[in-house]
Amino acid sequence: MTQLRGILWLAVFAAAFLLLPWHAAAQSAPVTDDTFGQASTPSEKEGAEPFLVVRGSGSNTYLRFDLSVLPTGVTSANVSKAMLRLFVSGVTSPGNFDVFLVNGPWNEKTLTFNNAPPLGTLVTGGVSVAGSAGRSYLLVDVTRAVTAWLSGTPNNGLALVPSKNSTLSVLLDSKESFFTSHDPELEVEAASFGPQGPAVSAAPAPGCSSSTVGQTFDAFMHGCAGTVSFANRASVCSADTHTCTAAEWNAHRGSTAPAQNYWTGDNPLNFVGGPTNNCSVSVLAGTNSCTGGAMLVCPNGGGSCVITGCGLDTTTPQFFGGCALPSSSSASGTLCCGVLKRRRFATITELERELLRDFERGPALP
Repeated sequence: MTQLRGILWLAVFAAAFLLLPWHAAAQSAPVTDDTFGQASTPSEKEGAEPFLVVRGSGSNTYLRFDLSVLPTGVTSANVSKAMLRLFVSGVTSPGNFDVFLVNGPWNEKTLTFNNAPPLGTLVTGGVSVAGSAGRSYLLVDVTRAVTAWLSGTPNNGLALVPSKNSTLSVLLDSKESFFTSHDPELEVEAASFGPQGPAVSAAPAPGCSSSTVGQTFDAFMHGCAGTVSFANRASVCSADTHTCTAAEWNAHRGSTAPAQNYWTGDNPLNFVGGPTNNCSVSVLAGTNSCTGGAMLVCPNGGGSCVITGCGLDTTTPQFFGGCALPSSSSASGTLCCGVLKRRRFATITELERELLRDFERGPALP
């Protein structure tokens, strides 16, 4: 990793004056340790690297989160869902990975492939990473892990391990990233966090542009009203947020129904098939049959959608719908998620591209 560290030191001096404020997402447990170990450099300590690697066989990522930020008295019985949120920096080969509990203590400053603790219980298996997933968020259901920790299992964190025979090769942002700094986060939904926000606000919702009346689903996700096209969907979100993916919609919508059509940030969200209330959409399958747009979130039986009541990779209704009618193809708002944490760089830079190229070239990460 010598070449990678040399580039990073240049980044430190070049970007020292570009410090930007950051904000933390509500109901989110921050990462305290993140690193990876790989068989090709078994004694290497990787805790200071700006990326995390899950690759082939023998490159595993380790994460640990601070649960002390959760409200006092929260137990496993209170937790309805816990989602691991990762930012995919780049994908050189699609594939799958599994998530395990870690069965022993460790910290990012000393962990290597040789001394990494053994894997514990499987939390989630077969998490798919598409080749087009770069520069986007990936959500993984880790409810089983959080409920175990709150029930007394030691919180030694999680391990992300390529699935058996998987050819996955992916880079994830670590908390040490000098660029957009999308730290890994653990988003926990619990009954004690309070009720859902009001269905429709009379003023701009947090996360929406100043001229946009919004709908609040939770502290992280807002439906920003508007009449924008698919290509311009990000224009109704505030500068410090991102357009939500379909997976983020499912993770944060709670019991609140959409009040109007909303675009997602998927590129695009495809129609797989089926009739109203028994149909499915996907980012990994299907086709984009919507001229000038994509599938979107819309009210069941309304919102000018041709078909409604579809689910994401399931036929269970989750408020996804078919193409908007031609006369309403630009009459959609956008789902806007989370306040992104920024420290030095607001967008991808040539330096970051060089780091990605370095990763793809090897031999540092064969």
